[in-house]
Amino acid sequence: MKRAPGIGGCVTSRRPSAARWRAATLLIVGALLGASSARAQLSVIATSPAAHALDARRGSAIEVEFDRPVDRASVTRDSFWAFGRWSGAAEGALAFRDDDRVMTLMPERPFSAGETVMVILSNALRGADGSSIRSAGYSFQFWTRSRGSGFDFVELERFSTRSSPSVTSRAYGGFGSDLDGDGFLDLTIVNEDTDDLRTFLNRGDRSGRFFDFLEPPAVVGNVPSPSEPSDFDRDGNVDVAVANTQDNTVSILLGNGDGTFGPAQHVVVGTEPRGITVLDADGDGDVDIAATAFLDSGVTLLLNDGSGRFTAGQSLSAGIGERALAAGDMNDDGILDLVVGVLVSQEIHVYLGNGDGSYNFAGRTASGGETWMLVLGDVDGDGDEDVVVVNSSSDNGAVLLGNGRGGLGAARTTVTDPFPLATDLADLDGDGDLDWITSSFFGDWMVFENDGSGSFSLLESFPAPLAASCSIPMDFNGDGALDLVLIDELEDEVVLMASRGVGFSASFESGDTSEWARARGALSVVTPGLAGTGHALEVIVDGTKKSSFVESKYPTKEPSWRVSFEIGVGALDLAGGEVEIMRMSGGRRQAYLMIEDRNGTLEAHLFARENGGFRDVGSVRLPAAGSVRLGVEWASASASSVADGRAALSKDGRVRAEANDLDNHGRVIKKVRLGLPGGSRGATPGTVLFDEYSSRP
Repeated sequence: MKRAPGIGGCVTSRRPSAARWRAATLLIVGALLGASSARAQLSVIATSPAAHALDARRGSAIEVEFDRPVDRASVTRDSFWAFGRWSGAAEGALAFRDDDRVMTLMPERPFSAGETVMVILSNALRGADGSSIRSAGYSFQFWTRSRGSGFDFVELERFSTRSSPSVTSRAYGGFGSDLDGDGFLDLTIVNEDTDDLRTFLNRGDRSGRFFDFLEPPAVVGNVPSPSEPSDFDRDGNVDVAVANTQDNTVSILLGNGDGTFGPAQHVVVGTEPRGITVLDADGDGDVDIAATAFLDSGVTLLLNDGSGRFTAGQSLSAGIGERALAAGDMNDDGILDLVVGVLVSQEIHVYLGNGDGSYNFAGRTASGGETWMLVLGDVDGDGDEDVVVVNSSSDNGAVLLGNGRGGLGAARTTVTDPFPLATDLADLDGDGDLDWITSSFFGDWMVFENDGSGSFSLLESFPAPLAASCSIPMDFNGDGALDLVLIDELEDEVVLMASRGVGFSASFESGDTSEWARARGALSVVTPGLAGTGHALEVIVDGTKKSSFVESKYPTKEPSWRVSFEIGVGALDLAGGEVEIMRMSGGRRQAYLMIEDRNGTLEAHLFARENGGFRDVGSVRLPAAGSVRLGVEWASASASSVADGRAALSKDGRVRAEANDLDNHGRVIKKVRLGLPGGSRGATPGTVLFDEYSSRP
């Protein structure tokens, strides 16, 4: 039987032509170059916090792990940085570990409770082997943890956005960023009638109250509406972009770091811009802007030159009446995408980013109504971005679950008050999932509780004076729990709703505190409520109780306790064990601050005992030498009384503590200090034995 050439036993010996040799050679070389190129790309393989995380610690360091060592010289404050939507740019030291495969940003200050944080890696990053990260760079977002409040809010204050009672401002929305860098969130209101931004600086006394708005207001375009903060020029100050609906521009205002803004740059976009968002669209490490154009049915991209100056880029169009807009990583590729709400055609459109300032239309999904606004967040806890909308004249809101590949599930609608025009997500009860707040022009503010699976049930409504236009979930009193700023656009009134639930939070701060030395035994600080008589601050050293009684002007109202201390860790030897450093309790709730030895690395953990179980509230890795300041807060805040305190371990083994009872203006009513001098094993309750600390923590 004749055998087919080249098949079976022996291969044909006929020599290939020169042309075939050349073709084969080119194919082999091309394949090798392709493989070499793939290997040469510096790639992100993990981040901490993870993308879409919902409960990252406020004091979190941000870590990025690569597939190879990174070139330290390429890692700068411009090529690796983060921005908290409320706390601002996360400035801090850069560090490296694991043979430079992991780079770490250690923010100097904690993020704000319950905010979103955007992390940006630019295409300037290089590997130590000379490789480059992809031209698109890498971006991801996460949410910070908020303290549990049990949805318990009390009205703290109301104030007007008007300069004169007879002159309307039409307060349509705003944002709650820290504009002056004092660590407290300020409030900026966007006003449609007066074409300006009015900034109310936080008093910074933990009362949750604000000063009158700064004069003169910051001027923007004609009938401004949506706004979004960022740091466009990377000077560390909060800037803002505002869409002006009637002159078809976006105003970009660069912050001065004191609550004021410089003159606005106005960039022309499409007709009647109604949605705005910020993201690094082209991988160069600075923040760009996208804005919808309702009447042009499109989206305009504005590219940043790095100094906060913008020029128009690509325009997208695929619907009729594009209005709502948000940015998020819908397909988990480390490039932020655009999600657009289309009012007339009642759809949600997803555009997947290519990382070079261009986008591909990925699909459309029915939104359940005439979409006015949308927000992104992982509402079902599966690690993918979801979409939550309000549908104006359809009188409903809807949840569309993302599949992590750029697709959305069917809209699940929920009835709201008539004409909802604002939708916001926030972990209001501190249980690790995102709850939902809607604002309705012909109704009230409605709060829906998430059961953890993305299913929501109406929990509470707050009545609006005339027209609920916006809510801003933010921690305006600095207690670690989310409060609510409610804005009425016809009454021009801001309503402050303060969270007053009981919970625990932890904050950790590293610094140059090498003079502090090891603790002599375990220290516990206990703050049990003593009904009708006041509150006790108890300090236990080596099992011996030392106590100081703290009187309260409002004995029937439990104050908040804010206790922090420094401990030297260089001399601690736990031999793989643990030691309880602080204990705080109130009623059936307790918190334990422990230092643990985990394979030779010391970590401080705060555990809260709540509802019959334990919850790891926060943790921090301790330095190998020197010391660290650790803080714990126990709170049952009220509008009438707040208390704070601090305790410390000194280099000679003394225990020092201070507690202050404050009135509703933040003034100290009663100050009691407790100290144990070196060598002393006792102290008289209420005796002032030191005065090293100021009245504020």
